Order: sequence, then structure tokens, then C-alpha cells
Amino acid sequence: MIIRKATKEDVSNIWSLIMQLAEHENAVDKVKLTEAEITNHMFGNSPCLFALVAEENSNIIGIAMYYYRISTWVGKTLHLEDLIVTEKARGKGVGSQLFRHLAKVAIETDTKRIDWEVSIDNHKGAQFYKSLGANFAEDWRICRMEEQAIVDLYETIV
Repeated sequence: MIIRKATKEDVSNIWSLIMQLAEHENAVDKVKLTEAEITNHMFGNSPCLFALVAEENSNIIGIAMYYYRISTWVGKTLHLEDLIVTEKARGKGVGSQLFRHLAKVAIETDTKRIDWEVSIDNHKGAQFYKSLGANFAEDWRICRMEEQAIVDLYETIV
């Protein structure tokens, strides 16, 4: 297995893994991002989305998708959007290797913190992240404004 930065040629495989995750979570209808948008976000004029891929025998068996943010308290942070490993490859260290390489990326880019979310119901995921040394911020809540709420809020000012 090798871990490497994603290339434009990997986008269809990345898209496939995203859809596999959505199917696993019974949430295919919630996926709004298209393969073309992923390509643009990763390889367009202003890349804002990045990925590492785990590849075995020329097959992508896992991905770590991330982007950068700025914390006004600590500086540059990396947000892990998705860590996805194919069903067959789970339990074989693929996720751990992706995370180790993500830590390498963070160090090489002078990133002070890695943030991500894990579902309250994902007990295996929580145990996995704890095994890597992660802690859970009990004093913070994730706030999210969906597209329609954004439109509704905007319409209150126009």
C-alpha cells in the first residue's frame, strides 16, 4: 500500500468512495457536491480541497479529504472533511496510515491543529480516533447553516 497526494485522475475513484460512504449511512440524497465540482475544488484555478489516497495494487482503497482554515487563536489549522476506507480494507491499518500521512502534511505546511467531526453514533470511529491520540472537545458544538437557511438569511437584508 502507498499513500500519496490525489491527482486529477483519482477524482472518479474519490467520488465513488464518497458515494459508498453515503450509501453506508443511508444518505445518498444528501450528497449535493458533484464530481465536476470536486475536480474544480481540487484542481481548478484556486484549489481549496485536497486529498491523500491509499492505493493498493493500483486500486484506491481509502482517502483523506481536507482543507485549511485559520483559527484566530492558534493559526493555520487543517480540517479533515472525510476519512473513508473501503469496506474490504477496514481493519488493516489503512485509516491509520492515512492519518499518519495527514500529520506529515500538517507538519510540512506549518499547521498547528487538525480538526474533524465524528458522529455521536460512530463508536468504532471514536475509538479509532482516540487510539491515534485525539481528544474530543466537549466544550464546543458544531453549528451548521444549510443552503436554504443561507438563502433565507440573505433575503432578510435585500
